[in-house]
Amino acid sequence: MVSELSVLIPIYNQDVTKLVESLLAQCRSLTSRFEILLYDDASEEKFRNKHRYLNEEPEIRYVEMRQNVGRAAIRNCLAQDANFRYLLFLDNDSALPDEEFVKRYWECPEEADVLIGGTVYEPEAPSDMYMLRWHYGKMREEKLAAIRNKNPYTSLTLNNILIRKEVYLKHQLNTELQGYGHEDTKFGWELEKAGVSVKHINNPVIHLGLEPAVDFLKKTRQAIKNLYQLYQIQPSISDSKLIKSYELLRKTGMARIFLLAFRPMRGMMLQNLRSANPNLKYFDLYKLYLFTSQALGK
Repeated sequence: MVSELSVLIPIYNQDVTKLVESLLAQCRSLTSRFEILLYDDASEEKFRNKHRYLNEEPEIRYVEMRQNVGRAAIRNCLAQDANFRYLLFLDNDSALPDEEFVKRYWECPEEADVLIGGTVYEPEAPSDMYMLRWHYGKMREEKLAAIRNKNPYTSLTLNNILIRKEVYLKHQLNTELQGYGHEDTKFGWELEKAGVSVKHINNPVIHLGLEPAVDFLKKTRQAIKNLYQLYQIQPSISDSKLIKSYELLRKTGMARIFLLAFRPMRGMMLQNLRSANPNLKYFDLYKLYLFTSQALGK
């Protein structure tokens, strides 16, 4: 069972007041041995103004970074500054599903070094411009613990993760990856390599932060660059479906042919991905195209 808890939330251009007020109420009902650390990574002033009052609460520490340090570095800072043994990382665009969220972690038997609660999405479909991100989340990310536990390290995400402080500090996030994507992938590899036990449980948060398809596709391009950077460091990656597909193309001599065949269809596929009915098979092909282009320098 959890004996003390540091809830760690990096903030960037999001209003976290509702999330923090819910967490504060739930934690207070369980223990006095907790804190909520909120580190703002150089958000716009309108968001900082919303959050400064939170420092009035004795259990909350709200800090404003002087300049943007990035997704990995700010999480490392939060972990280093935490006072308690157990760290609960949450993204700033999350919402709690009910009033028992913290209690489920608090009372969970200590069966693993790391617990992953999972993520769900709102059941109602959003407007067309957000459809790709919502559809991808519903189909690819919203999974029960029984499914995630089949591949516990590849299903690992940095949102909604409970980890002991000493474990995290031994395996801090790689700050060399720039922008969006795959810092959690490398984190999972490091934990698996070190033999750190990971267990997935059914205690999801609701992901509210849907980006328009145009922005999500831009983030995807950055994420593929990061994945290729990791691939160069560790070519023997065996748990990525995308890399398995690329390796098949490479070994069969089909990589360049794939690029040539895909390019005439790229515009049509991107148009579909920005539409009200995005096809995730097109999205998979697009990511394979991006990765193969990186690998061949095209």
